Amino acid sequence: MGKTITYTHTRLAFIRDEIEPLEVFDTIRIESNMGVFELTKAQFIATFPNVRQSFSYTHNGCYHYPTLPGKARQFLVGAAKPSSAKKPNEQDHPPFLSHIDKAVYLRWLNRKAIAHVIRDKKRGNENASRAEYKAAIHAAVVNSGGVDAYTGQPLDWTLLSKYNNEESESGRRTYKKQFANLPTVDHVDDGLGAPDFRICSWRINDSKHDLTLDEFIEVCKAVLDYQGKNHAG
Repeated sequence: MGKTITYTHTRLAFIRDEIEPLEVFDTIRIESNMGVFELTKAQFIATFPNVRQSFSYTHNGCYHYPTLPGKARQFLVGAAKPSSAKKPNEQDHPPFLSHIDKAVYLRWLNRKAIAHVIRDKKRGNENASRAEYKAAIHAAVVNSGGVDAYTGQPLDWTLLSKYNNEESESGRRTYKKQFANLPTVDHVDDGLGAPDFRICSWRINDSKHDLTLDEFIEVCKAVLDYQGKNHAG
């Protein structure tokens, strides 16, 4: 019978230096705020090949899930620890939005929540609710500090609800470029679990599309490497 290693993390996380030295039938026990999970190294390799191939795991030494993926539920053996963290209330207007009318922000928040609920229900998430999504999106806005989650660059919050479809059709690319730094809501995972969002510019969201962060980083690195080689002076 193999040995068991145990570690704790706020999320479901796979730590390279804990896992890689194990034999295939050794057990990994992860105690997190998402629950307690147990699986063998062989099950980890078979179920989470994306994790072992990710930049976060191979280079940074840790891959964690912001929300619980469905494929991890089979390894859940214990309940999650209750969280004492206070969730932001949508009525609390973030300081960096002081120049934005609160009613404009709340209308934007409501529309974004409805749009993501509709999309995720089509994907099979029957538990998606407007209230939960509004809370999750607002939390992402507060946590953003007003900047893009992926570039750290300032977002233009004055563009909220300014986009006009008719003007876009006539102005095309020139019109759309004016909204490059429009704050948008990026769904971190597949939308089948608890809602988890990041706030980023329209330009970045459009570029990232359905890629995970690790996949997006790999694409960006490939572009930089190729352009560097072909434009080296």
